Amino acid sequence: MKKLALLTVVLASHAYADTPDLTVHELPAPGAAKDMKMRDKRAAAKKQVADEKAAKKVVAAADDASSSGSTSTSFKPIPTSMRDLRERVIFRINAGVQLDNAPASGDALRGGAQLPGDFAGSRAWLVGDAVVGAHDILLPSMGAYFLTSFQLDTTDSLATRTATISPFDSSDLALAIKAGYAEYGRDDRKPDATGVWLRGGRQFRLDGGNLFAYFDGATIGYRAKGVQVSGFAGQRVALYIDTQRGVTYGGTITVDLKAMKTAPAKISVDYQGLAIDVFGEGQARSLLALNGSYALGTKGKVDVVGRLVDAGDGTGFGLGRVGGRLRYQLSNDMLVIADATQKLGGDLAYDLSAPTAGDVLNIAQRLGVGLNRPVDALNLGATLDYRKKESEVMVFVRTEQASGTPQFVDQRGYIEGGAALAGSPVGSRGAGVWATLQYRYRQFLNGGHDDDQMGSAFGDSSTSGIDQMHEISADATLRSGGRGSRRWRFQAGAFYRIYDFSSPYREVTTEGRGGGRADLQFWMSRDLRLQVGAEGAEASVVLSPDIGFMTSVRAALEARW
Repeated sequence: MKKLALLTVVLASHAYADTPDLTVHELPAPGAAKDMKMRDKRAAAKKQVADEKAAKKVVAAADDASSSGSTSTSFKPIPTSMRDLRERVIFRINAGVQLDNAPASGDALRGGAQLPGDFAGSRAWLVGDAVVGAHDILLPSMGAYFLTSFQLDTTDSLATRTATISPFDSSDLALAIKAGYAEYGRDDRKPDATGVWLRGGRQFRLDGGNLFAYFDGATIGYRAKGVQVSGFAGQRVALYIDTQRGVTYGGTITVDLKAMKTAPAKISVDYQGLAIDVFGEGQARSLLALNGSYALGTKGKVDVVGRLVDAGDGTGFGLGRVGGRLRYQLSNDMLVIADATQKLGGDLAYDLSAPTAGDVLNIAQRLGVGLNRPVDALNLGATLDYRKKESEVMVFVRTEQASGTPQFVDQRGYIEGGAALAGSPVGSRGAGVWATLQYRYRQFLNGGHDDDQMGSAFGDSSTSGIDQMHEISADATLRSGGRGSRRWRFQAGAFYRIYDFSSPYREVTTEGRGGGRADLQFWMSRDLRLQVGAEGAEASVVLSPDIGFMTSVRAALEARW
């Protein structure tokens, strides 16, 4: 039809060549001028050459396939060139030195005793990690991954005679293998026509941000449009703490109704179990996490989460916590976030081998050291976020209201509020200083200041702990301009906190502690990076008068393939 139309136009032009019609019969459509640009001759020539080369490649590949009787001969089981090797094998090592310093201040410990004579104020380490990854080796979609980290103490000091400790101290494990597995297919994209992926070896699971486990075993998964299913089983791995290994198992099901064009919603179910021996008897502990999200058009989103727990004591599953979050765009510049969570004292830690339950999900909101026991409590929070170009202002408030009469310090709720600023006081975010400033105030409830319960019974710890806290923090980032292989980035931050805390025996007011950090990263090339960092903090003059200003300095070189 196109050829016929072209022939008609040509004949018509010859028929009326003697009497040309130069009258404009209609105007071009609005915006048509943009589509009437002259085509660049050089660009057209380049495109023609590229099209010819692509056609030749297709023909050559078809000839090879037909001559060999296979569908494709482009895949090679083993890399045959350096370029092919770099594309299929990834290697990265980060190694350096770290010096931790927590010197004796010369003052006595709380209670009057002195530090031991063999107290070590500093410890030096060789630290780093290494990653090796490969894909499409031997078979298409076949790969492997290896991840390890190390921390070697170069001093002869005892961990019990120093104020600087490391997770490696508890197990004396200087080298930790965190992952080492082979896999067929990938869990983050469709591996082949069947959608199945397999993995075997040492691996870790992080299902929806709820369940986490290191284990030596196998995983099988299936991925299709809008549906993901996976299951795993193996022996639990204890990297730093000498606890029972046991057998861990579980699975995940995720259904994306939006991808299936059914509804703007997503639902996932994560299950994890652990079978261990407790006092000579077998026990199975379980966590079941339910997550859902629903989009409120283009402006909002609702997320809901629930946790069912089985402590293995024969009572079966019970409710651990349930909650939700609403995110809504009030305008192009204004975002509001509201949270509500009801948690119960029967909730479990993500590490099911822990001898006692621990509220690790809210550990970022706690100020002390160690894990808090779960309690029946209602958590509420709201955040208002205003963004305009490269500036942002955020105001937040949250509270935890514990149920029942407090008998221990973890039952004390709190009320918290604050504000934060972010922006570029110098230059722009990409070629200047990007800085943030935050202030936070927290008031704990049912403490010694509230009820004047000084001198209460020794077994009642509800009057102990922090009563109120003021915190101000700031940080800034400065990076080099451009996107070349040689670039640098410098970050620095500082904080200062003022505490009021009490115990049945003493009250302390306006105790201040401060600290800061600095970090410099310099990319000497695309594959070589230098990292230098330092941080320092004051110890509590009330709780740790024997320790001076604590510092940690680290320098490392990272090379990657």
